[in-house]
Amino acid sequence: MLCASRPGQNSPLTAAAFRSHDWRPVYRTGDQDLLNDFYVPALSRSIKYDRAVGYFSSKVLTSSLRGLAPFLENQGKIRLVIGHPLTPKEFEEISRDDGAFDPKRKILELIDSLAVSDEHSRSFNDHAAALLGCLVRAELM
Repeated sequence: MLCASRPGQNSPLTAAAFRSHDWRPVYRTGDQDLLNDFYVPALSRSIKYDRAVGYFSSKVLTSSLRGLAPFLENQGKIRLVIGHPLTPKEFEEISRDDGAFDPKRKILELIDSLAVSDEHSRSFNDHAAALLGCLVRAELM
């Protein structure tokens, strides 16, 4: 579920933000570019993202980076219910206690580094797990 505004709040993100986009009635894998046709425009117009999945990897977050940055700038919150266990690195990252850190700055740094990284490299996987950890510690997820 994606949500455009908080009930009872005046927000620049309203239902009009969703109506201004030319949405298709149905999106299907293979028929459209789901990332660019749906997820990026939807996330960039949202403040809430709820999803239940059987399998989760922090790499999923990296596929929608262009929509994720505006979503987070809109103070968006992500809630996931996952059925597959996290990797040891992902678990380590969400359990880390960094004390005082600037989550928004760190998240944007990770998004920038992931955007230019080779998705098959170890550093990419480490940065994806670190992004997951920062989102959780910043209570954005």
